Order: sequence, then C-alpha cells, then structure tokens
Amino acid sequence: MKRFIESGFVVTLLFAAACSSRQSGSAGDQPGGRGDDGAGAAGGAGGTVTAGGLGGAAWLTPPALPPALAVPAGAMIEAHTHAVGSQIYTCTAGGDADAGATTYAWTLKAPDARLYDADGAQVGTHGAGPSWTSGDGSVANGVKVAQVDAPAAGAIPWLLLRVSSTSGAGVFSDVTFVQRLNTVGGVAPATGCDSTTAATDTPVGYSGDYYFYVGGAAGG
Repeated sequence: MKRFIESGFVVTLLFAAACSSRQSGSAGDQPGGRGDDGAGAAGGAGGTVTAGGLGGAAWLTPPALPPALAVPAGAMIEAHTHAVGSQIYTCTAGGDADAGATTYAWTLKAPDARLYDADGAQVGTHGAGPSWTSGDGSVANGVKVAQVDAPAAGAIPWLLLRVSSTSGAGVFSDVTFVQRLNTVGGVAPATGCDSTTAATDTPVGYSGDYYFYVGGAAGG
C-alpha cells in the first residue's frame, strides 16, 4: 500500500511538471510571437496566411502622431498589422545627359513584407503599389498623402496613405486610409550605388505598423 501511494504521488508530480512546462513554453511555441522589438514576428514567416486577428482595444489604438498624418473626421479604425520584411531599392542612373554627367542613387522599387496580427500569426502581405493583401483575398492599393520623419534614427518615414482602389471581399475591401507608423530601419544604403551596380537591387530590412481605416472619405 505504501509503495502504491508513493508511486501515485510521483506520477502526480510528473504530470504537474509537464503541465507547467507546457504552459511556460506556449508563448515561444506560437509561430511569429512578437516581442516589443518585433523580431519574433519574423519567426512566423513560414506560417500559413490566415484571415482575422483584428485584436483588442490596445492593439487598435495608434500611437500619438503628428496632425499631418491624422485621418479625416469620420474615419474609423478597421485593422492593425505589424509588418516585417524589406524595402527594396534599385541603383538608378541619372543626372544631366546634355552635360555628360551621370549620377547614381538608390531609389525605392517596392516593399516586400509579411503582415502579422496581434497574436503573431501571418494575415497578409505588403508589396508594390503600395498594396496590402489580406489572407482572405481582399486587396487595398494606396497613394501617399503625407509623410513625416520617423522619431527613430535610420527609420523610413511615417506615412498617411489614401486607398485608391480595392478588390476582393474581406477586411481590406472597404478600407479608405492607411497609416504607416512605428517604423524601424528600411532606409536606402548610403553607399554602393555606382556604375558597377547600376540596375541592381538591394533589400534593406525594416518593420513597421499599418493601421487601416474605413469611412471618412471615399477612396478614389
């Protein structure tokens, strides 16, 4: 009887330890679980694109921002995604052809990023246009309205964009405005663009938050 009780006690301890271990590791096991620096989201890049993930009140509240980036009255937030990816630049030749002087500079070709929800699950992609594609098939295309320098050094500007067109049925189908905020990195290289690298592309890693709004004004 004593051995039976002791055996049952050991089994109970082992079961409790397994449960504790599983609970403590659950956050790290989530694909793309994002820490404060957003680095964890990149870990979910191989995950399946899914729809949803609008998040709670805190997730849907943008940071304080300059008046130039405010959406029109009546616009209401629809979704927020965290982007992790690259800004792709092309080494472009320019200058005064008549004077025979050629200059070279990195120019933005397109963004290439994945979009994650509040839980770190991938919910879409961000690409040329600029465009945002949701896992539900809806797409929003935008044009820049305003920009301000990012508070973080070496980060691409914060933007307000107006949606010029949409397609598909889903979370992005009725979006009218988009804000790009909380950017980190993504600035074009300071060197490396010359006659030997003309027409070549280079990706620069970046992250940022995109807030999507409906109403306020019709896209057009």
